[in-house]
Amino acid sequence: MKTAIAFTLLLWCGFFVSAQESSTVSFSKYPIETTGCHIYLPAVPPAWAISFSDDSSSVYTNSVTYNDFIFDAILVSFKVPFTGESHEVLEDLLISYIDFLKEAYDTDESSDYGKGQILPGNDDALGVMAFWESADGTQTKLKGWITETHLAVLLVYGTNDPSELALTDAFLNGFRFPEK
Repeated sequence: MKTAIAFTLLLWCGFFVSAQESSTVSFSKYPIETTGCHIYLPAVPPAWAISFSDDSSSVYTNSVTYNDFIFDAILVSFKVPFTGESHEVLEDLLISYIDFLKEAYDTDESSDYGKGQILPGNDDALGVMAFWESADGTQTKLKGWITETHLAVLLVYGTNDPSELALTDAFLNGFRFPEK
């Protein structure tokens, strides 16, 4: 009897450990072309799409699907840095860019911006956070980051609330600007 109980307990513990390991997500650091910026993602990204804004700044975009959620990244490498601009000017520029994206993402409802976000390891970065919802029920959590030389917007969206996933915050806080 003791052997049967011990064997059952051993199987149950093995199943529990196996279930824990399979639910663990491993993020890896990936470069964004030759910008010096990096991003942490739960899956290998495809090649970055590169375009140019009206002022000839480089715009890099990418999208990765993982576990029914889409992880989008947009990086703008400013052609002319905003050297010496105040934090307010940079934050306003970031919010204007995110407001521009609302239409592209067909957003019907959005939260107020959560200003004052802190990017670990980068004291110069300013950040904002927001939540969006589209008419089709798509829910988005995003963070935007800006320095004098770069602007980044990271979005996680799907039919379920992405804010309940631990990997969402790992992605949104996993952007890295070039080292100085």
